[in-house]
Amino acid sequence: MGAHTGSGADAFWVLNLASHSPAPLWVAVSLGVLAALATMIGWALAAARRTWPASVQASGLVLAAVAMIGLSLLEMVPDARESGLPNPRVAWLFVLGCGIAVGTVLVARIIFSSHARLARTALVVALVIGLHNIPEGSIVVGVAMLSLDAAVLSMVVIALQNIPEGLAVATPVIASGGSRTRAFVYTAIATGGEVLGVVLAARYAAVMSPERVGTLLAVVAGVMFTISIVELVPAAWRILRGARQVQLESSEGPRDALVR
Repeated sequence: MGAHTGSGADAFWVLNLASHSPAPLWVAVSLGVLAALATMIGWALAAARRTWPASVQASGLVLAAVAMIGLSLLEMVPDARESGLPNPRVAWLFVLGCGIAVGTVLVARIIFSSHARLARTALVVALVIGLHNIPEGSIVVGVAMLSLDAAVLSMVVIALQNIPEGLAVATPVIASGGSRTRAFVYTAIATGGEVLGVVLAARYAAVMSPERVGTLLAVVAGVMFTISIVELVPAAWRILRGARQVQLESSEGPRDALVR
C-alpha cells in the first residue's frame, strides 16, 4: 500500500484535513477504479521500448524489491499493529505469509517449469501485488463514505504509487523476452486485485473490521518481503551476470581472431 493515506493513522490524518461530506457509492467506486488503473501506466512505461539495457532491467527489479520490502516492513506491518492485533499475532501472521510465498514460488516453478525464470518471477509478482492490492482497493471506497475530499486525495496518492507496481510486474516479462501482450495481462492481474478490493469494499464494508484488515496486511507483508528476497533480487543478479557473460564473449571474439 505504498505511500498512500489509506490505513492506520494516515487515513485519519487525511480525513482531518478534508471536509466530512460523504460521496455517493458510484463516485467512491469510480475513484477506486481510477486509482487501480494507474497500475497500467507502469506497463506502458515498460512496454515503451521492446528491449531495455540490462542495467536498466536489473535496476528496475532491485528498485521494485526495495520498494516492496520497505512497504511490507515500514507500512504494512505497522498498520497491522495499529489495527489492534497483538504483536505476537502480527509476527506469526508475517511468518505465515513468508511460508505462503515460498509455497507459491515452488508451485510456480513446478507448474510453469517450461517458462523462463524471469517469466515465472513476473507471474508470481503479479499474483502477490494483486493480493496486496485487495485491501488497498478498499481504502478509497471506505474513505469516500466519510469524506469526498479525502477520497480524492487518497486516490491520487494511491495512483502515484501504483505506477511503479505496474513497472515491477511488466519489467520481468519484457526482460525475459515476453510480449507486450503478456506483460499487459500480468499487469492486469495486479490491477484486478485492486478492482476486486473496490468491489468487496462497496459490497461488504460493514464486515471489514480493522482486525480483519490487519490480519490480511500482516500476511501479505510476509508474502511481499519473501518474494522480493527470493525472486526479484536473484532475477536482477541473473540479468547482470548474463550481460557480463555476453560482454566477455564479445570481447574475446576479436582477440581470438587476431591470434589466428
